[in-house]
Amino acid sequence: MSNRDDIVIVSGVRTPFSKFGGAFKKIHSKDLSVIVIKES
Repeated sequence: MSNRDDIVIVSGVRTPFSKFGGAFKKIHSKDLSVIVIKES
């Protein structure tokens, strides 16, 4: 890395998905992203 401020992804997390208007229609996308951030 050339700079200490570079952003590096060190792990990956899959999020659940469903069809539009499906099982997750009441869950805000920000709430799903919180799960990914915590797991990473």
